[in-house]
Amino acid sequence: MSESSGPPVRGDIAWLEYCCEKALDAFTLDDALTWQNEIARELTRRIALVSEMKWPTDLKTRTMFDLMHRRAIHNACIHHAQAALRRNENVKWKA
Repeated sequence: MSESSGPPVRGDIAWLEYCCEKALDAFTLDDALTWQNEIARELTRRIALVSEMKWPTDLKTRTMFDLMHRRAIHNACIHHAQAALRRNENVKWKA
């Protein structure tokens, strides 16, 4: 994605990748938390879309599992970041 172009439209294929890049490049823990939440919301949206698809059972099951697993990982990141913020931890974020 070029720097001159704006972000992809929410829901586009590139949106999830954009959110992941933003989470990785976040300057603060708050920013990272915001982008992790957006990633989890987008994964939830995609899970709902896949659940409605008329795909073969094995493909649908595997895709749902992969999306749910990825969402669980991001939800754990959200939980840990929120806990650190609540405890007002001194988190070394970027060197």
